[in-house]
Order: sequence, then structure tokens, then C-alpha cells
Amino acid sequence: ATLATLGPTETQQIPDSINLIGMPEWAQEHPEPLQILGEMGLKIGGMYPNATSLDAWRSIGTAEKSFVVDASVYPKLTKTLESMGQEVVEVPLPIGVRQSRRFYETIAKSFGKEADIAPILHPHVQPAERLM
Repeated sequence: ATLATLGPTETQQIPDSINLIGMPEWAQEHPEPLQILGEMGLKIGGMYPNATSLDAWRSIGTAEKSFVVDASVYPKLTKTLESMGQEVVEVPLPIGVRQSRRFYETIAKSFGKEADIAPILHPHVQPAERLM
């Protein structure tokens, strides 16, 4: 099946909602990324492609934006999302302090929330930065 043949259950984009594409399966088991994104006021539509329900695939087009780790792995998916009018932004894999910070800063910047991200990230990264 393709996204076109699945037929969306909803067609209207939901403001401040995002898809995360290409995140490793372990990311779904760790609450920190979802917590930080939630503190930014963002709603997660789904984490694709791992362990994603059919309903989530049907509503993938309702997110305002999709953030993709290594877009070269998902060329057809990113092209399809862009054809649906969704902005697709490449982000680094959030492993380690530097890449994690870039991951969240890229997402924050795309929503005009640059000023909001530093105080949100501080309690999460401060313990790791003290060890460096």
C-alpha cells in the first residue's frame, strides 16, 4: 500500500503538530524527546516508520511539519509529504548533547520558538554538560 491508497482519515493540518521520521525504535521507549517537544507546545502525530499503527499512517498528512533524520533514506515519503503541502525538515539524530541540542533547536526555529528552547533544554542538558 502507499499513502495515496490508504486514504487519510483526516485531511486538515493540525497546528503545532509534527511527525518524527527515521528515529530509532529506542526513541519511543524514552520519554525525554516527547517530553521536551511537549514542553515546546508541540503535538507528536507519530514516529515513523517503526511501530506505527495504520491509523497513524493514515493521518500522517495532518501534521503541520515532519522532521526527518537522514531524509536520503526516505525519498519517496518526504516527496509525498511535500506534495501534500507539508514542510519536511531534516534534523540530526538526537544522540549526545551537541546533536540533541541541534535537533531541538532546529525544530524550535522552524516554529519560531527559538527563545523558548534554551530554558526548556537547560535542565535536561545541564547534568551532561557538567560532566564534559
